[in-house]
Amino acid sequence: MCGIGNQQFKEHADCFSRVENRADYIHCRSVAGQEMDKATNKKYENNGEKFNDKNQQSQLCFTMNNYLDCCRPLVERSCGSKAWELVAKITRDSLRVSLPDCVLTSLENG
Repeated sequence: MCGIGNQQFKEHADCFSRVENRADYIHCRSVAGQEMDKATNKKYENNGEKFNDKNQQSQLCFTMNNYLDCCRPLVERSCGSKAWELVAKITRDSLRVSLPDCVLTSLENG
């Protein structure tokens, strides 16, 4: 990560690394990965078009919200609210490009 968030990321990197090795986080990632694979396979079935199909976009957005709901308490409990705010910012910025219509309710609630 470069730019304005670089120092913040460095501050939380060790904690993020510990969270990523926990069984409960691995479960969150695994479930999300399986759902993303399903959406990706549908993409290729549709001749590799970008996720223009609203159902595919909706599925990907739903999957991202579920993933974030799953990992948020792990990050907040282990690394703190500032670390979660950084995850939220990175996620918003990334998805603004690939899924611009996705509303990340899991980043707003709770």
